[in-house]
Amino acid sequence: MVGSGKTRKWSFLFHKSSAPEKTKTKPLEEFICPISGLLMFEPFVVSSGQTFENRSVEVCRKLNFDTVLADGSKPDFSTVIPNLALKRAIDNWCVSTGADLPSAAPDYSFVEDSVRKLMHDSRFRVSERDLLNGSHESQEHAAGALFSLSVEEKNKTAIGFVGVTGERR
Repeated sequence: MVGSGKTRKWSFLFHKSSAPEKTKTKPLEEFICPISGLLMFEPFVVSSGQTFENRSVEVCRKLNFDTVLADGSKPDFSTVIPNLALKRAIDNWCVSTGADLPSAAPDYSFVEDSVRKLMHDSRFRVSERDLLNGSHESQEHAAGALFSLSVEEKNKTAIGFVGVTGERR
């Protein structure tokens, strides 16, 4: 109560901001680099037609990594071209959904760690595939690899069999 002795009623008007609210909407799968798993900052299309973050292509080339994608395809990193249409689509999606625009390429060491993990995992997937394949040759190859990795003699004895290691039980 000031001056006149009357109480004032305060009124507040709430207006929705013109800026889009931050969203939890997942980006389209095509916006995510299949190697780094991150929203692409600098998408590049490779000569086999797939698109990757440029940094992922750099690392794969440096490490001579020939990856096999989830769909079974093998990308060819020999020629790369900036995918400007996808870059614009990612930028537009971020603006329309309120998601953060990627501000820089992913850290080189992060991508290198991701690629090295894929390299390690792909070696084991091949061995698993070989074992499941059922051919005698692939099973011998997998058993021989296990034998050579064994440190303890009892493990070598358990793994070894005639025709694979030359050792008998």
